[in-house]
Amino acid sequence: MVNQYGRMGRLLAIGACALVAACAPPSKTQAELEALYGSPSSEWFESEAGVRVHYIDWGRRGAPVLIAVHGFGASAHAWEPLADLVSEDYRIVALDLPGHGLTETPHEYRSSLAGQVRLIDEAADQLELSRFALIGHSMGAQVALRYAMTGAREPAALVLISPAGGVQRDGAGDRPAWASGFWARLALRSVDPRPFVENGLRRAYDDPARVTDALIDRYVDFATARGRLRTLLSHDPRPDPVATPSDFDAIGAPTLVIAGGRDRIVSPQDAEDIAGVIAGASLRLLGEAGHMPMEEFPETVAAELREMLDAAGDR
Repeated sequence: MVNQYGRMGRLLAIGACALVAACAPPSKTQAELEALYGSPSSEWFESEAGVRVHYIDWGRRGAPVLIAVHGFGASAHAWEPLADLVSEDYRIVALDLPGHGLTETPHEYRSSLAGQVRLIDEAADQLELSRFALIGHSMGAQVALRYAMTGAREPAALVLISPAGGVQRDGAGDRPAWASGFWARLALRSVDPRPFVENGLRRAYDDPARVTDALIDRYVDFATARGRLRTLLSHDPRPDPVATPSDFDAIGAPTLVIAGGRDRIVSPQDAEDIAGVIAGASLRLLGEAGHMPMEEFPETVAAELREMLDAAGDR
């Protein structure tokens, strides 16, 4: 009887898998994604881990360089409104992190904060950059912050927008419970992500009019592309080792922290906490912005960025 119920349970599980998988949208091939979302300024390089890294290289060569790192689930495209405003004076190199955008990863690749930090150095090596400012958004701000502590080069300046984490609290940085376990991973791989993506974007942008069908399509297309979700779900966001006060003291780069007063994804308190532990850091709270200040108020962010880089002598 036990064996019979065991076989029945397995059959029901297989049936459930088939039913759930039938709801999933077809994923686009890499060639289709590149045709849809590739930029005239798109470039690629291969990392030591075998990752085919996509980046968008805006602006003029010879200008001061900003390496830009996007947030979780986003892509290099998130920096386009800002790049449109500053690319005459700066070169912006916007990376697609593993599991995101047009970057491709080998099947065995496992994402981590340490690996993302190493990718910045690899990008700088590939582009032969000896000096650059570093700008990160949300999860990308955590990557930028960690790089400023441990990277091979000291950034000319550090800009953290809507920073997620950084100042360790009890339980902070642990992989979320929903991403653990076989059934959760199966559901995330199999169901149509569009309703979840749309809901997440409506929470991220304070102005719902910014959440267009085209924006949702891009996020969904990237999320459902081959290998992307596997890499995202493998991601370990925990710093190893955990940052200590002396790590923050070691940050020598001029630092600007920007947060949206209406951010419903990451508490503005995180930005205040981070600005409070980095010597000389400036904090700008944009009261009308949500989680995406560089897309919602690019003119304001561009002005703050120029002022900060001018003061740092990077112009």
